[in-house]
Amino acid sequence: MKKIILLSFLILFLVSCKTMTMMPSTHPDTMSASEQKKEDENEEHQYMLDEIVSNIQSKREIIYIEKPVYRPNEETVANKLPKAEQEVLANIVKPENYSGSAMLYDYNENFVYEVYTKVFYLTDIRLAPGEKIVGNPALSDTVRFKWEAGSNYGSDGLERQHMYIKPTAAGLEATLIINTNLRSYHLVLKSYNNTYMPIVSWHYPLSAEEQLSLKKSGMEKSFAGNTTESFGGDLPDFNFRVTYTVFRKPYWLPKLVYAFGGKTYIIMPKETFQRELPGVFGERRDLINYRVQGNTFIIDKLLDKITLRYNGKKAVIRRIK
Repeated sequence: MKKIILLSFLILFLVSCKTMTMMPSTHPDTMSASEQKKEDENEEHQYMLDEIVSNIQSKREIIYIEKPVYRPNEETVANKLPKAEQEVLANIVKPENYSGSAMLYDYNENFVYEVYTKVFYLTDIRLAPGEKIVGNPALSDTVRFKWEAGSNYGSDGLERQHMYIKPTAAGLEATLIINTNLRSYHLVLKSYNNTYMPIVSWHYPLSAEEQLSLKKSGMEKSFAGNTTESFGGDLPDFNFRVTYTVFRKPYWLPKLVYAFGGKTYIIMPKETFQRELPGVFGERRDLINYRVQGNTFIIDKLLDKITLRYNGKKAVIRRIK
């Protein structure tokens, strides 16, 4: 009998342990089983959310971004200029070729030329012999730039006209247009404290038609022993020979070659510029830079041998000594 009573107490104790809640609950003891289950699911769901948030926060990194520094890009700014202004800037010729104290430009009616002036100094703009100014030169700033006209006569009896420019201060800029009986000159005047051009003059290469006429008539021989100031004191040298492979005459074969003013001029057929241009090579087969003016290649030096190459064809230009 005692064993049965003891067993009954043990069973009752075990049943009581199974239904005991270990965590304190704020809910009343009368909560049903379904409500208890729902509460447990909510707690489990909240626990999972807390774990996800904790993992995200633990992986968060702090990225430091340097303060941006503005660096102007001159090329980008230039590209934003209107197309017309870009073309004007591209065709302003800057000084490169000096002869003594004179700045010598190659004349082109479509170019604008820079002229540097200096406070208290005169810059002499010198025209070609026989060339005469028509009307008054057009100067955009007649208050801060002063000008006078003058002339002299060469040994050939031809009058040579001059225009003298003087700025009143440094850091000035103005435009000047000179119209003559032969040409029009477009200039940009700039003034400095320590830099200036004492003399500004031009080379006047003959046109292709004039050169061919001169070559065919043999008139180039008449230059020998004569003073030709119209060529800036230099004598054109036509002593060049052009050769090419028989039966492979290129469409870009030069029509005439001459040296003048320390430069080499190669007059090309007009159809040359409607297709690919040939490469120009020197005596050591090195590529030579050249400029195009009209239908003429201009090389800024004298060479005894020049080779033109394109598409397997070549033409060799040699100076005859």
